[in-house]
Parts: sequence; structure tokens; C-alpha cells
Amino acid sequence: MKTDILEKKYDFLISQKKEWPFFLELADYVRFVIKEEETNNIVKDLEEKRRNEREKLRKYEKQTIKEIKNKKEKLFKKIERNKINNSRLDNEINEYQDLESGKQITSEPLGIALSECLTDIIRTLIKNNNEKILKGIAKQDKKCPERIIESTLSENLSFYKKELRKFEETKTTALWFSWDQLTLVFQLVQKKDEKLKNLSEDDTRFYDKWNFLILIQELKKIKEGELNKVTGLRSSFEPMFLKREKFEHHTGRIHHYLIEELNKQEKIAAKKAPKGDIEFDDDKTSLYIKGKECKLPAFKDEHYICRALYTRLKEEPIDWEILYEEITGSKVENVEKNKKKIRDAVDRLNTRVEALLGVERFVKWENKTARRTR
Repeated sequence: MKTDILEKKYDFLISQKKEWPFFLELADYVRFVIKEEETNNIVKDLEEKRRNEREKLRKYEKQTIKEIKNKKEKLFKKIERNKINNSRLDNEINEYQDLESGKQITSEPLGIALSECLTDIIRTLIKNNNEKILKGIAKQDKKCPERIIESTLSENLSFYKKELRKFEETKTTALWFSWDQLTLVFQLVQKKDEKLKNLSEDDTRFYDKWNFLILIQELKKIKEGELNKVTGLRSSFEPMFLKREKFEHHTGRIHHYLIEELNKQEKIAAKKAPKGDIEFDDDKTSLYIKGKECKLPAFKDEHYICRALYTRLKEEPIDWEILYEEITGSKVENVEKNKKKIRDAVDRLNTRVEALLGVERFVKWENKTARRTR
């Protein structure tokens, strides 16, 4: 059962006493969630919610940037035509151009950063008595001439800021944000080079790449310790961003959500599953329920397991060693290898029965024993 495995993985990663093993196990936990179909479908729903939230934001940002760039083009042409220049204005114009081209990295969303940069240029023009060239581009607030009315720079700027605030507020409580934090650790530990390559190929993601490189260095110091350049010795490192308590919090939220959703799915599946016992026909090497057939590989482990199970009563446990001897006709010699052979065969049988008959956990494996449930 996925919930059992998930609980064990969660307990194991939380029990790690040191920081690096914790992050290593957290990456393995995320890999397991992504790999398994049931859990992957759950987190895909979270990712879809995140995309929907960001899409609304991108819509306003795209419109804002377009409007700001249009105003910038008009203003820069007027500045050039009127031969207006001074060192401060030149610096602000260069700053705007570097920002727009991606040469300058900013922690702010691009739409906000460009609007602030353009506003600084306009203020400098006003201070130097060049406000006449602002006609048709931007308006001053009559009560406060230093203030530029945002809507005259971009009709969408105020809506964009409002959506941005809502997005940041939503992020603090959204499960998709917690999942984002876990996938970040997974990328840092297991997909670092692939992630860096993707970020490098996108010219609009300079700041994301810069942040990711900082986190790579932090994780390296968490793993190896911080090097003292004078003594050459390493000591424990206190991270600024990759704080364990923060990631424990996000992991706990996601884990409990996954368990809750898996339990819901199991209850729904149990209601839909055919009722009654499953019949076994040894000659036809098949299992049947309500007219449905599940064909087994003839004279293979799954067939032999069913043969052994149906010589016992339903819910009667068989020790795995006895099961091994009945299937193979040999005594157990290599405990781990032989036990794995039986456990793998039980898993294959359960997968086949669930797919063809709609019955989950036809064979239960508990305390090194197997028993049929139907």
C-alpha cells in the first residue's frame, strides 16, 4: 500500500539528525512521489493550481510591460529630440535599458522594476524643469507633483500590483507552494545540471539562475561544512535559505495531504471494486470474479502463489519460507534474495489483479506472511 511506504519514507527522513542526510532523504521522498502514479497525479493537481494562479499574474505583467515599453519609446525619442542630457538622467536611462535587456538582475518582478525605473527618469526630468515633454506620456499628481499617476504610465499597472499582492498572500498558505519548495530540494540534489541548463537557455530568468546558484553553494556547505580559509578546517554551516525547520514544515504539509488523498482514493476504489470472493481455476491458470478473468502466466511464480494460497482458507497467513518451498520445491538458502523473490511475485500478482479485476491488495503481505483477502 502506497500510504505504508510513504509513511516509512517520511518517518525516516524526519529522523535524520544531520542536515545533509535530511535533504538527501527529502529528495528521495520527492522522487518517490513523482515516480508513483497515484501520488504523482495528486501533486500534478497542485502544480495545475499553481499554474492557474501564475497565469493570471503573467497576463497583467505582460500587458504592463508592453505599456511601459511603449511609454519609454515615446519618452526616449522626446529626450533625444530635445537634446536633454545630464549625468543623473544618463545613468537612469542606462539602468532602464540594462534592466529591459536583462543585463541587470533584479529581485523584483520585471513589470514593477521597469515602471519604477521609468518613474525615476520622469522625476529627474521634472526636477530639471523638463516636464513639458511629458505631455501624452505621464501626468503628475496635482496635490503632490513628485508623484506620477500610475495609470498614465500603464493602465494595467495598478491591477498588476493588486494581483501580485494577492499572489504573495496566497503563496503563504497554498499547498502548491509547499510542493514547490520540496521540488526545489529535489532539483538541487538530483537534477542540478539539468535545472541550470534550462535556466541558462531562458534569457528572462537571470535572477532565477542567480538564486539557484546561491542555493547550490549553500547545499554544498551544508554537506561539506564551511571552510575556514585561515585554518583550513571545516565547521558546521548555518544556511540562510535552506533552513531545515522550514523544509520540515513544508514536507509535513505535503505528506499529510498525500496520505489524506490516498486514503480517499482507497475508499472510492473499495466502493467500486466487485464484491465477493475471487475464484481460482488452476487448470486454466486464471482468477475470476463476477465474470471478469485475470489470466496468470502459466507455471510461473504468480500461478504457483495462487495455487498455494487456495490450498488455505481466505485470510489464512502463510509464512514466506513455507510459500517459497511450495513454489520452488527447494529449501530457503539465501534469506534476503529468496524473500525478495516471493515479495516481488506478490507485488506483480496484486498489480495484475487490480488492473484486470479491479480489486486492490488481493494478497496482503504482513509480518513476513502472505494471505489472500478475497
